[in-house]
Amino acid sequence: MRSEKINHVAAETDGGIPTLLRGGTGYRHFVVLVRAPPGRPLRGRVRVFCYNYTLDDDLPLTQIE
Repeated sequence: MRSEKINHVAAETDGGIPTLLRGGTGYRHFVVLVRAPPGRPLRGRVRVFCYNYTLDDDLPLTQIE
């Protein structure tokens, strides 16, 4: 059996406010919304870390970008 649950979520933006809407730590999915004034160009990055392991072996932390 394999488990890949999210351990850490970091949302970074220039000029907006990121909000974790659904999921995140402890889940297998997430949804991030960014609040900003209309017409404003946005740039940003979302970093997600999760443990990728089986019941028999512990593997290292994996980063997904």
